[in-house]
Amino acid sequence: MLHLSAGYVISTGTTAVLYNHGIKDADLWGIAAGFAAGIIKELIDDKPDPADAYATMVGSVLGAAVITIPINGKIKYRDWE
Repeated sequence: MLHLSAGYVISTGTTAVLYNHGIKDADLWGIAAGFAAGIIKELIDDKPDPADAYATMVGSVLGAAVITIPINGKIKYRDWE
């Protein structure tokens, strides 16, 4: 759960900051940041565990793709007014 949560926080934060600065494909950069963090963390660990890296990656996808996109307004809803 800690790795999933870390990936979520890293990707959501990265995506939100980049989106607010007008960076194209901010959600993909957020996912990439989470993936990189998970891989680097496991490479420097004394006991690397691929399952931890995968959990971080899942959290990254959830954070950037599922949550941040609707909050940042990339999904447009029809205006009924």
